[in-house]
Order: sequence, then C-alpha cells, then structure tokens
Amino acid sequence: MGTGEVIRYLSRHGSDRVENALVISPLAPVLAKTLTIQTAFLPKFLKDSEKAIKNDRSAFMTNFFENFFNYNMTKGKLVSEDAFRANWVTGIGASPLGTMACIDTWATDFTKTFQVDVPLVIIHEPRQDSSLCCYGSAS
Repeated sequence: MGTGEVIRYLSRHGSDRVENALVISPLAPVLAKTLTIQTAFLPKFLKDSEKAIKNDRSAFMTNFFENFFNYNMTKGKLVSEDAFRANWVTGIGASPLGTMACIDTWATDFTKTFQVDVPLVIIHEPRQDSSLCCYGSAS
C-alpha cells in the first residue's frame, strides 16, 4: 500500500527533488491484462470480490490482508499479529463505498500514465502472490 503513490508522484510532479525511488511488493500496473492473459479469471475475480465486500466486508479485509502479506508464510516472522491487525483496522476504517469503488481500478491499465526518470528499485518476494491479493485465487 503506497507504491502507486510513489509512481504517481513522480509521474505528476517530476523528479527535480527526487534522486531515486524504492517500491516494495508493488502490484502490477496492468493487473487486468496480466491476469487475463495468464488465467482469464479476472471478471469472476472482480465479481467475487464485490460480492464478498457486500456480504461481509470485515471478512473480506481479513482475507485481503492474509493474501497481501502471504500471512501463512510471514506470520510471526516478517509480519506481526499487531502489524496485521493495524493494517486491517486501517482497511476497515475506509469508506465502504470507497472499498467497493477501488475494485474497478484493478481492471485499469496504468502503464500509460507512469513516467519515472530516476533509478527505481523494486523489491519483491519471489513467492509473493500479491497479484491475487484480495479474494480467491487463480486455481
């Protein structure tokens, strides 16, 4: 959460005051194309996510963060229970309407708007599955 803001800032305001940038575990800026090409499951994924938010937003947030943090692998090692819950509280504190509206952005291709002209370091856990970060899986 926040890697998009780094790229958006550089794209909108330029890099006059920035020497380099770092993003950790970013989502792909073209998630829809990536998932559609690889699995063709994106429309169902989006509908399932919307349904899950409508049915039980709290449970959706728990599932979202379990997948976002690969919590089955990172719990107690890289992500504490307190950090997990702090992120959950932040997510559940968001507007229910805003939570639902963000799903539409997952099908948006942001590559045309991203312009970064400084060295950019991207750190990504090789086993991380944050591209399927919300509800369900490709299988």
